[in-house]
Amino acid sequence: MKKITIPSSVKRMGNLAYGFYVTYDEDLNIYIEPIKGCTIYGKAGSAAHRYSRNFGVKFKKN
Repeated sequence: MKKITIPSSVKRMGNLAYGFYVTYDEDLNIYIEPIKGCTIYGKAGSAAHRYSRNFGVKFKKN
């Protein structure tokens, strides 16, 4: 998923909820990588906006 719109009704988002691939190898080591070109759309000052700042995911106001 490279584009997602988060409604302003969302008040909180979990760590690494959007914009990242999470994979495991056969030894169950975790690998977290950003999805290139991922953009979150939402309202300025919203949970989506705060999440994008905290995790470095591109954000655009809608």
